Amino acid sequence: MSPRRTFIPRAAWPSHRKRKPVGTLRHRLVLQQPMTTDDGSGGETVTWIDVTALWAAVTPLAGSFSRWADEPAGELRLEVEIRHRPDVRPGMRFRARDGTPLFIEAVHDPDGTRHRLVCRCHVQPV
Repeated sequence: MSPRRTFIPRAAWPSHRKRKPVGTLRHRLVLQQPMTTDDGSGGETVTWIDVTALWAAVTPLAGSFSRWADEPAGELRLEVEIRHRPDVRPGMRFRARDGTPLFIEAVHDPDGTRHRLVCRCHVQPV
């Protein structure tokens, strides 16, 4: 005879279990870091090196519209949630499947358990 299982309501689970289900990490992104090289004439050239591909939950937060040199320009702010990685820091970026760069402004572990990271990102106007 198998032992009886007791029902434990979700609200009683420990806090480390209160994370998003795996199915919500449905956006495939590539984490990139900048590499600067001397261009030979006193300046620097920035190239982006792929670090890894990962799954993320991307949530739009806010958008703004302005004019820059009489051209319309918009900016989009996003929240990107990924599984915890110790090497993610501001100044890096994510690249979406369509090539859109998401520049990381801030990184934090919301509950301090090292299960997930929340990155505040923005998309620069092109």
